[in-house]
Amino acid sequence: KHDISAMYGKESQQFEDSNKVFSGQYDKLLGYRAMEALRNFVQHQSMPLHGIRYSRARTNSKSGDLWEHICTPTISIEMIEAEGGFKAQVLEELKALADQKNEIDLKPLVREYMTGLVSAHTKLRSLIDADVKAAETSFEGVVKRFADQFGQNLVGMALVQEEPDGIAISTFYLVPDVIARRKELMSHVSNFRQQFSSSRSYSDVSAWVAPPVT
Repeated sequence: KHDISAMYGKESQQFEDSNKVFSGQYDKLLGYRAMEALRNFVQHQSMPLHGIRYSRARTNSKSGDLWEHICTPTISIEMIEAEGGFKAQVLEELKALADQKNEIDLKPLVREYMTGLVSAHTKLRSLIDADVKAAETSFEGVVKRFADQFGQNLVGMALVQEEPDGIAISTFYLVPDVIARRKELMSHVSNFRQQFSSSRSYSDVSAWVAPPVT
């Protein structure tokens, strides 16, 4: 939202629409509300984690049975209540998710929060898409003018603001790769609720042949 405010101003329609986008995710997803409340709790009150659980389970693979080791960060409802300063409405919602130890696994909430952020940013990009495309067209036009006049070596290409006497007061370097990089990043958005990190290997270790000893 800060970038939208810097680009368009706090009185703009774009800024108002961006607030609605994030508010919509906050209202819809408990994970979003929980992580926002936890962030404020960390900033003003106390540490975010109260425990880490370790567990393991036997799994099958091409190489035979393996042990899957699981790390689960948790928060304690009792400790949050004792510390104070956590948003009351969200705390009541979290109590319904607590286990017998009155603790909550953070991983599903973090995944849902990330999904909400991705969804919000996707909607924001649609709001400013026309302006982004216009800016990219202007950018590419400047690059072409530079290349036509000075050749294809674009290293050091920059916009320079000068005083009437020719003294440069600001310089903004132009890097054409940023457009391609932006498009690449946009292609990677995902639903984080359906994903998790793993160190699982799908190679058949038993089929490996050790190199000869020399």
